[in-house]
Amino acid sequence: MLAFRGSCDRPMANMKPAKSKDFRTQARNANGHTDEGMAMLESSIEEVGWFGAISVAADGEVFDGSARQEVVSKVLPEDAVVYDSDGTKPIYIRRVDIPNAQDPRAVKAGILANRVAEKNLSWESVNLDDISQDVDLGDWFAEEVLADLIDELDTTTSRFTDDPDKETPSIGEGGTPLAIVLSSSELKEWQVMKEVAGTQSDKTAFLKLMRGEI
Repeated sequence: MLAFRGSCDRPMANMKPAKSKDFRTQARNANGHTDEGMAMLESSIEEVGWFGAISVAADGEVFDGSARQEVVSKVLPEDAVVYDSDGTKPIYIRRVDIPNAQDPRAVKAGILANRVAEKNLSWESVNLDDISQDVDLGDWFAEEVLADLIDELDTTTSRFTDDPDKETPSIGEGGTPLAIVLSSSELKEWQVMKEVAGTQSDKTAFLKLMRGEI
């Protein structure tokens, strides 16, 4: 694991060789990304090379650029360059292979940077809600907008990546039966969960778990 220290007054001393595998994507990312956006990001790097940067914390966890971190090993060698910064000075990446901003690669890179960001945004409701409990997001989201966004994401199936077991039946007056087949190890885990819930009723334990009461 890399630890970054040092003064930003020594530019060359703060530039170090590294490996892209030394860093990890953000554990609590409010952006779940999209398959289309990730594919577009990968192809954009293949087409015009690396542009922009990834920001990481001192412990090596990415906090801006997790999508890039996820695809970089697929399209570029693992050799990387790290510049230690304390956030007090802007950092510019000069592409010496691009003579001017009218170069087709520069034009494409500018368009792709915005288009990929647009297509690769998929708010992750659980993380967004969790983050909003710890960080004041009021400067970027109106309170009602954030609440509506989280509620909207929570009630859609678009965030699920697996297929449903079967078509959900309509709910009648008597309720809808829910059958789940558990393996022996899963059954043991469920028994422990019921003990934590303080009930031997599968339904009561399930409802407590669903409501976040355990």
